[in-house]
Amino acid sequence: MAEEQGRQKDQPSRSTGKEQESRAIREWAKSQGLSVNDRGRVPPEIKAAFEKAKGEG
Repeated sequence: MAEEQGRQKDQPSRSTGKEQESRAIREWAKSQGLSVNDRGRVPPEIKAAFEKAKGEG
């Protein structure tokens, strides 16, 4: 019954562009040895460092 509610297991999730960006920032931060939570808002200093490293800031 639980599968009838919400998304089915074999259906892909529909990530937004913002979610994809957050995921990329988190992966980058972890690869740089920075501490970042897996969920919630990405701290502005982490986002700024990511943008600077990618040449966007």
